[in-house]
Amino acid sequence: MKYIDAFIVSDLGLLMQIRKKFPKVDIVASVGTCIFNMSAVNFYKKLGVNNFVLPRSLSLEEIGEISKFENIKVQCIIKNDDCANIDGLCRFSHGILENEKCSACEMMGNFKFYGKNEKEKEILKNRFKDYHRFLFKKCGACFLHDFSKMKIAGVKIAGRDLELKKRMNDVMFIKGAVEKSCMKSGAEYRKK
Repeated sequence: MKYIDAFIVSDLGLLMQIRKKFPKVDIVASVGTCIFNMSAVNFYKKLGVNNFVLPRSLSLEEIGEISKFENIKVQCIIKNDDCANIDGLCRFSHGILENEKCSACEMMGNFKFYGKNEKEKEILKNRFKDYHRFLFKKCGACFLHDFSKMKIAGVKIAGRDLELKKRMNDVMFIKGAVEKSCMKSGAEYRKK
């Protein structure tokens, strides 16, 4: 496969087949692989994966910890995506179902939180709420300054269903944000 640089994969069976047939081609663990921690990174590294797209639900601290791992590439999704689910744990049909009202996005108010005790349940509930506040109020460009201090290989702009003009505007916006991300102060960067 001399013209393919990498496969972006979320299905474990497919990943194994690609690794057998194309041992030298890079495999990128899609956001659907649920890379939430170092254990997941270690699991996929044993399968020959060294490039990971991280879920949007991770905090900056969690992203920073994973990005410190030796010999891996980390990518983060920013801009345009306001999915209410946690990457990799949502429904996988993406429009296959006739009645879109049955999607996981429509079930937001029906979640129950389980923990060892009430305090743990409250922590989970608050983390979920914080994630949704983050998701619906930020495009992620504000984090480029923080990402520039970490070992982040790239950012992905979500928007496969967007019009070309919108995508082009987003690329130009992010390009400008990347150019400003080398400022010394994070607060100064976010203000710009």
